[in-house]
Amino acid sequence: ADSVSDWGLPAEAAPEAPVEVAEQVPSYYLPPQEAPAEASEAEVGRSLCAGDIDNDGDVDLLATTTAGPARLFRNVAERKGHWLLISAIDPALKRDAYGAIVTVTAGKRSWQRLVNPGTSYQCSHDPRAHFGLGETHDVDEIRVRWPGGAEEIFAGGDVDRLVTLQKGERKSP
Repeated sequence: ADSVSDWGLPAEAAPEAPVEVAEQVPSYYLPPQEAPAEASEAEVGRSLCAGDIDNDGDVDLLATTTAGPARLFRNVAERKGHWLLISAIDPALKRDAYGAIVTVTAGKRSWQRLVNPGTSYQCSHDPRAHFGLGETHDVDEIRVRWPGGAEEIFAGGDVDRLVTLQKGERKSP
């Protein structure tokens, strides 16, 4: 799908210019004829968690309701573009570094994410920073600004992988 209109949305909902799917959060819209029967039942939702459940580089969703089972929506859309999934760990706290800002640089392009899993009601998202990199095949560096202001630069490298970075392991700028 090269544009929103290719995803089955009404033409009036589509933007005039094409949307690059590889650098967007994947769309989970299914035309009614393709949606499973249980997806058409009306329910009262409570939380929606986003994260890469199966570590394949795309974002999956977990939805909960007030009186029904949780539902996992695995993203099985055709892969377009490259990705990087980064876990920023503060060993002194023995946990993810909530509040860290992770910046990935490749050539003249940069992508930035805040490590903040708490943006939905009664749930926690994947604390790892997910980067959709489009056609980028490798990254030059990864910078982390840790809570408290310290900053470190980590080596870049290949994409389409999981990376764990620990505070205190690399050089400061």
